[in-house]
Amino acid sequence: MAKIRFAAFWGMLIMILAGCLSAQDKLPPILYLNWDENGRIQLYQTEINASPTQLTQSEQDILTFAPSPDDHQIAYSTGDALWLIDGNGRSLHLLLACAPAQCNQIVWHPDSRRLVYERTEPGVPVRLWWLDSESGETVPLQENSNGPSQAASFSADGDWISYVVSPDQGIEFYNFSDGRHFQMPTSLGTPAIWHPTQPTFLYRNQQLTTYHGSDDGDHQNHSHEFVVSMPLLLADTANEGVMPAVISEIEPTDDASPAWSPDGEWIVFGRQRPGTVNGRQLWLIRADGSEARALTNEPFIHHGIPRWSGNGRYILFQRFDTQNPSARPGIWLLEPATGQTTEIAATGFYPVWQ
Repeated sequence: MAKIRFAAFWGMLIMILAGCLSAQDKLPPILYLNWDENGRIQLYQTEINASPTQLTQSEQDILTFAPSPDDHQIAYSTGDALWLIDGNGRSLHLLLACAPAQCNQIVWHPDSRRLVYERTEPGVPVRLWWLDSESGETVPLQENSNGPSQAASFSADGDWISYVVSPDQGIEFYNFSDGRHFQMPTSLGTPAIWHPTQPTFLYRNQQLTTYHGSDDGDHQNHSHEFVVSMPLLLADTANEGVMPAVISEIEPTDDASPAWSPDGEWIVFGRQRPGTVNGRQLWLIRADGSEARALTNEPFIHHGIPRWSGNGRYILFQRFDTQNPSARPGIWLLEPATGQTTEIAATGFYPVWQ
């Protein structure tokens, strides 16, 4: 009888532990864009090994969307308007009627109430505007400037905002608490990617690499080859990015779409050789630039917009076959520790964790 009770006890304990591990591994829903039966782009929600749910029934294509940091709301753009729904697609609410302007590229402040969006007025360059999701009040981010501004992002604590101003000025950084501001030169027009807990950030810039046709000292007569590379650079707000560190290789790579792991120890990004038509591959590198390794090796498949899961175990991304012009992108999941990939949705793009 004692042996039976002991065996039953261990069986129950194993079931409890298995349940705990399963709960720990449970991943949040995934939001992404996809085409409906009428060919319109709608917002969808799905989970691993589950059928997707269409969250929107828009008469227009949805251009961009963004879940709030607290995951209670999702804002999306149809170009002529900004809309708000709850996390399950209910309670549709018109946030802002934009026409004749166009509104796009929504970014939430960490307080989950305010957001910044890109607004393009007829005959005016794109500019960033604030929007209060509760009151509906909207004002320009730069009240005394008519210059362009786009590609906004916030630091984790919400104290800093960064945005692209123009190719000749690069990225502007502004601190709401003390008014500090500075610029980082880059002509690529891509946003700064903030560390999940610290006031440091990644960004891209062009680097010119020169290859000499000979090792001799006759610089005037031997041949030269010039390659423009686009590495990832790391800088911080303490020294206003004066001495950025090169994280990825300088020669010859085109590195883009970096994403920090939740603990800030690793960076996943897309890598492509400059001047090639090959698809961008996913790479992993430590935050100090060490232990770089490829996660994918499919030359004709483009891998883009990687997103870490909250437990740091999985990477969400979209996948596209560059050899098939009629192919549509799909949503996939990758586990860096094992290299295993899983298809989440046969068609879809711009996936994010909810």
